[in-house]
Amino acid sequence: MRRRDASSDAIPRQGFRHSPALVACFCLLSSALPLAAQEAPAARVRGTLWVNPVEYKQCVYENVFLLGETVMLTGGNFLPNEAVAISIAQDDVESPLGEVHATARGGLDARVAIPASASVSAETRLFARAEKGESGGGVVLRSAPLRLFADARDSDGDGFQDKCDNCPALANSELADSDSDLLGDPCDACPLDSDNDGDRDGLCADVDPDPYSAGAASASE
Repeated sequence: MRRRDASSDAIPRQGFRHSPALVACFCLLSSALPLAAQEAPAARVRGTLWVNPVEYKQCVYENVFLLGETVMLTGGNFLPNEAVAISIAQDDVESPLGEVHATARGGLDARVAIPASASVSAETRLFARAEKGESGGGVVLRSAPLRLFADARDSDGDGFQDKCDNCPALANSELADSDSDLLGDPCDACPLDSDNDGDRDGLCADVDPDPYSAGAASASE
């Protein structure tokens, strides 16, 4: 009996054959990918715009300024000497304040004036932008919210302007704030309680047997 060659029934192996159309398609895609990557919009660099008074004055609060006051702007991530647009945003309305230039090292060190016509009641921020046009990218710096005051009055005559006074209605010449709640002691009903009677039972925490439960005070009476 003739021995059957097992290899004769085996499915012949075939090498992978590249279709001309498939090869052309693959090459086209390969050449297009780097171009697409280059055309993708660059991401913007976002950061903080620091706003400080030109002259230091003792103040309880940060970022409080007068209408018309000149402030210092600092930040970074710009290109050396590039143009930077400064603007002020109040609620949903943004207005230009002018253009400055970054330093030779790409930092921002500029001065601008808060508009005298700005609203003192709107949420206010300053922006510094160096846009890169339709290609995207660029740098956008945004300040923390600013508190604006119409004038430099000192209502209680204690030597601190209302914008920097933790108790503008009552004299507090040392800006005393025993519980560090940003409310001056003369104006603070609970000067030793930073939660200011958090459980609303009429007792400050320093004299409340249970400052976390309003019922405890009533039960002890």
